[in-house]
Amino acid sequence: MGFRQRSTTAFAAVCALLMSLQAVATEETHRLQWIKKSEAMQNLSQLIPAGRDQWGMMGYVARFEGWLPGKAVVDSGELWGYFPLNGEEIKAATFELLVEPIGSTSWVPATVRDRFIENEVVGGADQITGETLYICRGWVDGTMLMSGRLMPTTGICHIPFRTYPTVTEYEVLVINAYGVVSGLVSNAKTN
Repeated sequence: MGFRQRSTTAFAAVCALLMSLQAVATEETHRLQWIKKSEAMQNLSQLIPAGRDQWGMMGYVARFEGWLPGKAVVDSGELWGYFPLNGEEIKAATFELLVEPIGSTSWVPATVRDRFIENEVVGGADQITGETLYICRGWVDGTMLMSGRLMPTTGICHIPFRTYPTVTEYEVLVINAYGVVSGLVSNAKTN
């Protein structure tokens, strides 16, 4: 084998290796991911904004114990999670936050009559029934936009706030056209 042929073979091998690494990197960056609170504090800009609370603090999409969607808010320099459970607002110090490739998700208006919306982002699954839970947000007391969980069987958005309001007109987090074209997938169930 001559020098030129060895060079061509080596070049082809390096190109194949680089292409496979790029495919792995692309796959990794084109998914929605749940990250630990400690990772999120390092870069709040990667989180998905979900509204503002009564003090004007930005809320972010979060989930508790890998299954219950809710919200996270920075309070006194620390992230706290709030989740709707058994008719109450549960405050948690340990939870996950949802990150996305920038510009790949959108909030889409929906109501209790809209049971299924295309490309909904999975937030988890009910521990008892196994029902898939989606991420929603709605207005509380007419002044606060907050995220929570959407149960498709009822079509109701449950938001963690004091007395655990249920909202029948809300928005659902979806993978938008840019995200679909980019190959974004929601792996919230398995991550």
